[in-house]
Amino acid sequence: MLVEAVAHATRLDLATAVVSNGYWITSERDLGIYLRPLVAAGLKRLQLSVDDVHHQRRLHHMSDQLLERCRRYRVTLQLLGVDIPEPNEEPLEAREGRYVSSGEIMFRGRAVETLARDQALWDWESFDECPHELLADPMRVHVDPHGYVHICQGTIIGNVDGEPLDAIMDGYEPDSHPVVGPLLRGGPAALVREHGLEHEEGYADACHLCFAARSQLRERFPDELGPPSVYGDRQVRGRRQRRGVRTEPEQPRGERAGEGAGDKPLDGEADTAS
Repeated sequence: MLVEAVAHATRLDLATAVVSNGYWITSERDLGIYLRPLVAAGLKRLQLSVDDVHHQRRLHHMSDQLLERCRRYRVTLQLLGVDIPEPNEEPLEAREGRYVSSGEIMFRGRAVETLARDQALWDWESFDECPHELLADPMRVHVDPHGYVHICQGTIIGNVDGEPLDAIMDGYEPDSHPVVGPLLRGGPAALVREHGLEHEEGYADACHLCFAARSQLRERFPDELGPPSVYGDRQVRGRRQRRGVRTEPEQPRGERAGEGAGDKPLDGEADTAS
């Protein structure tokens, strides 16, 4: 399926890239075996995770061999890594290196369940913008195996099984989206306030608060938040969330009570080859 996707993107004259944790690479020979059909399909860039979080630190020690093999195939290799912040470090935006691109962890998904508990927590109201995504005018989207189009993982703006991607993007109205709209108006803190959600007093970063808020909103906005595998039944909805306090929802500007923008579900991304 991956080879077919790369071949199809190549026929459409799109730049192609594959991101992997590299679990299948136990030797330089393995890289050749799996890379050849992707190269034949038109692959131009390979990105491999080489950090302790993905249990693939061994790939870092093979970097010279991997780079040489990819040069032979005329494929650009980029080694990716994330830094686990010290508990007293303030959240920062992602950083990029020369060929090893590294940055801080974004606390969403499994990172919430396994890593956030060891971090310093910052005032939830301080997270008043999204530091990672260009939500108003996105330069990329993510398309998952189910066809859902995500503006950020777990936040849906359409499905390519029912509508072409260009039509989805042409019809994208971020301000009226029940999740994207509040994020644009005031980040994850506004998402909590506008929907009157329970919250802790502190979170590890903006993604941590946003993920917690979206997890509470899944049943209210099933067309905009999913699929379920992105969130997982055990994530965020645990004991910490039940201890939270509730913020009363803000009254949307120019609307009467009971007619909030959150009552208007939209259709609606995962990373396309770019």
